[in-house]
Amino acid sequence: MKKAGFTLVEMVVVVGVTGIIMAAITGVLLNSFKAKNRVNVADLVEQNGSMLISELRKNVVNGVLSTCVNGNKVTVSNKADQKDTEIECASSKIASKSAANTVYLNGSNVIVSDCDTFVECFNVGGKTTKIVFAFTLSGGSQIAGPANFVKKTFVTEVATRD
Repeated sequence: MKKAGFTLVEMVVVVGVTGIIMAAITGVLLNSFKAKNRVNVADLVEQNGSMLISELRKNVVNGVLSTCVNGNKVTVSNKADQKDTEIECASSKIASKSAANTVYLNGSNVIVSDCDTFVECFNVGGKTTKIVFAFTLSGGSQIAGPANFVKKTFVTEVATRD
């Protein structure tokens, strides 16, 4: 007389194979989540960098250069209202300071570094003809592992106007 059911050996084999399949699936899912997080952080850094470059260019092109000294800041006078705006890189932020207020141009979730070489002025005949802005943005967390940390250097060159 045969009994219906599974033997102990069959059950152990099924549980072992199921465990191996679950471990493989878990590894694939974890790697895809890490990759998605890295892409999101890289995208955030890229968006902040592009926006910063656009704002820096706009301020210089729409203004008249007042002060340009190699280092971490430049002053531009607005053509419309003749008020000065100081663009400065300090304390992990890039700020636009005018008489009315201070506006931080980078988001709070990215950090600016290399502020000592933020502005480089090029002079011809005693007049600044070109400004090069350079800064490094980083985002993510090194605590969560190097795969979750992104660092990128941005450089832009702007010709000045009278």
